[in-house]
Amino acid sequence: MGVDTGYNTNMAYSFVRRFGGQRVVALKGQDSLTLPFGPPKQVDIRKDGKKIGKTLLYNAGVGLLKTELYGWLKNKIEEDEVVPYGFCFFPQYGQEYFKGLTAEQRKFRIHNGFRKYYWEKIYNRNEPLDCRIYARVAASIAGMDRWNEHQWNQEALKSIVGKKEKKKRKKKSSFWD
Repeated sequence: MGVDTGYNTNMAYSFVRRFGGQRVVALKGQDSLTLPFGPPKQVDIRKDGKKIGKTLLYNAGVGLLKTELYGWLKNKIEEDEVVPYGFCFFPQYGQEYFKGLTAEQRKFRIHNGFRKYYWEKIYNRNEPLDCRIYARVAASIAGMDRWNEHQWNQEALKSIVGKKEKKKRKKKSSFWD
């Protein structure tokens, strides 16, 4: 799980630290980063001005990943065609979700004769976009973007077997059994 540390930073760091940084990671979005995420760096956690611990912070290349996502959203499946890489499947979400998913627009301005790209909000609620991007970063940190087809099939099989095992287990009749 990835936690956005851009708001209420110390509380977010403390939350991440409770899990030891293995299953929960601290993330900070960086528009200019040209990788999905950068190497982690240690940051201090402070409370009332005193250092109370450290945690690892990953910078996330949100500009790059938004560009990637917007490209994937343009993918279409034609009849008798293989699903294109990055194609996005969605359950029945309402219109507000998709407004939030596409709440930002890539623009540029000229700075010292060069184009400098940035993302501008065009809709107030961009949480679906942020969640999608940070989930992508967390998956990348976990190595999921390097999985081959065999690894994906193994995960799918674990999921199916896990559901069957849960159904077979019987609850014990009391705490002491």
